[in-house]
Formats: sequence, structure tokens, C-alpha cells
Amino acid sequence: MKIPSFSSQGKINQLTRPKIALFYNKQIALYVPTLKEKDEMMTRLERLIEGK
Repeated sequence: MKIPSFSSQGKINQLTRPKIALFYNKQIALYVPTLKEKDEMMTRLERLIEGK
């Protein structure tokens, strides 16, 4: 089973489905106060998913 990358999915949604992207960003924003921290969190999640 392949786990989707949160960051990639967000970028795709921002280009093709702004409302969905906005929803996900709001969900993330509840837990992560700043954009910089959100980016760092996404990078960490991607590394975990990739097994690095």
C-alpha cells in the first residue's frame, strides 16, 4: 500500500482544487501556527513516508 505524500497532494490541490486545498490547509493550521513550521512538518512527513 502506497501512502500519499501530504505535501505533493496539497500542491496538486492548490493548482486544481483550491477549495479542497484550503480545507486541508485549515486542518493543518489548527496544529501548526506558522507557514514555516507547516513546511518543516510536511518535509518531516515526506521523509517518514519515504523511509529516510
